[in-house]
Amino acid sequence: MAAHISNRMKFTILVLIGMIGSGVFYVYQKLFGGKAQILPKDQFIVGPSHTLTVSPSQQKEEIVAVSYSENIAMGIDAVIKRTGNLDFI
Repeated sequence: MAAHISNRMKFTILVLIGMIGSGVFYVYQKLFGGKAQILPKDQFIVGPSHTLTVSPSQQKEEIVAVSYSENIAMGIDAVIKRTGNLDFI
């Protein structure tokens, strides 16, 4: 016997999905809004999005690596190899 879903139930489910999607988008914007950008595979940005005033004693070396791979595990492995290791975690 097949379960029947009423139109009202379908509407309620769609509204709920919309509200969840809106909440996820809101949290994403609060965390990464203005910071994250999607760029083509051959372009990337390195450095802060704004100018920082730092004395020479406060400066530190930062290593950044970008990897493109069809396999996520291989991409992560390539980034770890390029940046050294994860001792800072």
